[in-house]
Amino acid sequence: MPNILRLLLLLLTPLWLSLAAQGLGLRWSLPAVLSDWLQLEKTVDPASLPPPGWRESGYLAANPDVAAAVRDGRMSSGYAHYLQSGRAENRPGGFRTAPVPAPPSVSASAPAPAPIPEPPPRTAAIAEPAPAVPAPPPKPRPEPQPDPAPHSEPSRPASPPAPAPEMRASPKPATGVQVARIRTGNSDGAVRVVLDLDRAPRFEPPSRRPDGSLAVTLPGTDWRAAPAGRLPATEFTYRVENTGTSSRLIIKGPAPLASKGITALPPDGERGHRLVIDVATAKPVQGKPARP
Repeated sequence: MPNILRLLLLLLTPLWLSLAAQGLGLRWSLPAVLSDWLQLEKTVDPASLPPPGWRESGYLAANPDVAAAVRDGRMSSGYAHYLQSGRAENRPGGFRTAPVPAPPSVSASAPAPAPIPEPPPRTAAIAEPAPAVPAPPPKPRPEPQPDPAPHSEPSRPASPPAPAPEMRASPKPATGVQVARIRTGNSDGAVRVVLDLDRAPRFEPPSRRPDGSLAVTLPGTDWRAAPAGRLPATEFTYRVENTGTSSRLIIKGPAPLASKGITALPPDGERGHRLVIDVATAKPVQGKPARP
């Protein structure tokens, strides 16, 4: 219901305005107003409207004479002056950049292209027979010549075969425990021999040899320290015997030696794996006096 009332009010608005104008004595009617508006729309030339990018204020500021003519009413606008004479005089200020001329309009009724004439049909050319060419006379066959006697080259003594290169066994990379250094430490009543290793050692208990020295076998160990020498700050010497897969450390002193113990120590701070061997001079055994 409210929508119907709004529609009726909208449709009756022109009638009420016309009655109000007649009551006030005004000479106004809706058809006349519409006719004047349509006539005004027809008189406005679209070409006289400023295009996008036109700067009216910039054109008047750059051309004071045009601005004065617009104020006096001699010109309707700066763009009208630009169309009349400003474009030919290259007056500045109207556009930020030079306006691009519009492309010429193409009339809808363009002339149809002229038809292309079809080429005349081609006639098959009649092939004429080629003149016969006489065959060349046969060439005489060359007479066979006897084969020359074979030339025998003097026999050369056979050179002795080159000796085969010697095959040298390349050193195998070490895959077991490596001994980097041998040194001595402090111990009560014994000499402490310390071996610095790169990993946990494998060893056998020390054994005394007939000459009074001690031997410690290290299975699967690669000895990288000096192979022989004197233990620092002692009278003991050592040497290393390699058995292919193991290393044997032999410690010798001025008197027969005895083992006080052997211990493997884990890494501790800046020190890595260690093998500690405590060695002391063996005490002489008191035996019975020999019979005369």
